[in-house]
Amino acid sequence: MIKVKYPRRGFVVEEIVEGCKTEGCSAEKFVVHSWEHYGEDNGKETFNYLTQDMTVDESQTDVDNEGICPKCQKPVIFDRHCVVTSDANALKTAFEAYYYAANVLKAPFPEGEALIATDAQWSFIYAKDILKAPFLLGEKAIATDAKYSCNYAKEILKKHYKDFFPEPQAPAPATPEPQAPATPEPQATPEPQAPNSINIVSGFYLKEKTSMSDKQKRKQKQKQKNVIKNTFLTLVYTLEEIIDYDQEGGTYHFVGSLFQADNILKSIHDLMETFPNLTEDLAIQEYDEVKSYMDEYSKYRKEKQENDDD
Repeated sequence: MIKVKYPRRGFVVEEIVEGCKTEGCSAEKFVVHSWEHYGEDNGKETFNYLTQDMTVDESQTDVDNEGICPKCQKPVIFDRHCVVTSDANALKTAFEAYYYAANVLKAPFPEGEALIATDAQWSFIYAKDILKAPFLLGEKAIATDAKYSCNYAKEILKKHYKDFFPEPQAPAPATPEPQAPATPEPQATPEPQAPNSINIVSGFYLKEKTSMSDKQKRKQKQKQKNVIKNTFLTLVYTLEEIIDYDQEGGTYHFVGSLFQADNILKSIHDLMETFPNLTEDLAIQEYDEVKSYMDEYSKYRKEKQENDDD
């Protein structure tokens, strides 16, 4: 169960039922207010107080409220018709929690992250579109899915931690002839700088003037490397399971599954090209076996296509 202090969003229609009959008054009989009009820290006048015990798509009417006409300043009696369009505490699936973050809050949804983290697809999309940064809580679910593991590694981790995965360096240029040392210019005293701060989003340190100790950097670097390695092994083992399933029915029996296996093999190669320094030691016996089987399958498929053409 998600527990959000102010979970409900919606709108209120105020209907004037008595008063405001001043001749020439231009006040509307119906006025529509969004939930923001009532605020969230306004005692008994908040939207969440007015809609307590209600949930999504429910409405209720609060009658005989006293007020002042905004146009002619005369006393009026009005009814409030409250409508709830979303309720964070009623969310039950990862998609619903993601949808609430993306379309209601239009911002990260910390209270709903535990629910989002139960699903690989929505964990990846939440990291990519909402946090725009790694989503630590959702990585366990992401690692169970070959497609989203590969995409997460390439689109999220490498983008945000380039210094952890440096590109191969070009050979250093030839050492130039030594030059006579130049007389240094006097330097102005630098202005004092504000202390570095740590910005934490879903458990990750983001590099916005962030200061980390060497020990923290090593630990963070190792954590990200482990995610990449686990992703690679998940892909290999997933492919191995598909091949084992195929062999139970006779070689190349479950052709649809092997089409999926073809895509997984491409993802494995993608990962090997993107992170060669992390995957080269993981190209273990299982990888050689699945690669050999898929090569044979490709050969079989090509020969079958040629025979069908004849």
